[in-house]
Amino acid sequence: MEVLSSTITSIATSSMVPLERSSVLWVLIVGIVMAFLLGAGLGANDVSNTFGTSVGSGVVTIIQAYILASIFISLGAVLVGWSVTDTMRKGVVDVTEYFGNPRELMLGQVALLGGTAGWLAITTALRMPVSTTHAMVGSTLGFSLVLRGTEGVNWDEIYRIIASWFLSPALSGLISGVLYLIVDIAVLRRNHPFECGLRALPAFYFFVISFNVLMVTWDGSKLLHFDRIPFWGAALISIGIGSIVALIVQFLVKPRLWRKIQGMNPRYEENVKRDWLLS
Repeated sequence: MEVLSSTITSIATSSMVPLERSSVLWVLIVGIVMAFLLGAGLGANDVSNTFGTSVGSGVVTIIQAYILASIFISLGAVLVGWSVTDTMRKGVVDVTEYFGNPRELMLGQVALLGGTAGWLAITTALRMPVSTTHAMVGSTLGFSLVLRGTEGVNWDEIYRIIASWFLSPALSGLISGVLYLIVDIAVLRRNHPFECGLRALPAFYFFVISFNVLMVTWDGSKLLHFDRIPFWGAALISIGIGSIVALIVQFLVKPRLWRKIQGMNPRYEENVKRDWLLS
């Protein structure tokens, strides 16, 4: 829906053939319906992929996962998603090809929403996890090839997107492997992994929160003027917020976790002291 509305605005204002609202209102209404169906498909397929590890490991319940996903996916779309929206809006398709006939571009955008929503519905029914981004790019490429042929596609952007499809799993696998080795050596292989994990918890929170805040503040949303923040300013903000969260974890979360473990096993502390003496 965001891609569709952004495209309508840009084309209607810059096109040599002005659009009458009454003649395209039905396109907007159909686009909104398709966008909601696409959002439902995204939630049923893409978002559910992330539930597997968190809910399956028992870290959160399914209801908590729903609540957290609703909050943070919305925040991610508002704070970080603008660049992806901009790429899909005018990076894949050469919008200048439609200056003489903007209605074609609007219909193409509605078609890609419907095509992607339909594909997600099929794959979800078949219990196949797929990427909504891949489906959106493919649908955009498809309608542009039909309407304008190869001239209507920004192929440099397409090549860059396709390259990211191969680099993303390779880099994410490498990073996750390195992180697992760090946790394995620093925590899991220790004589008392729970205590080591508690000691390392603030550091993990610091790095995770700092990195996420840096993603939001550095070259961030133009609407919120985050793009005006220099790198050093974004780094200071990230480190500051990460440090505050780490202190909260150190002095509030860790004692609570320790009390919870002791409540589950009243003799836990006694067993730990005995193990320390025997080791």
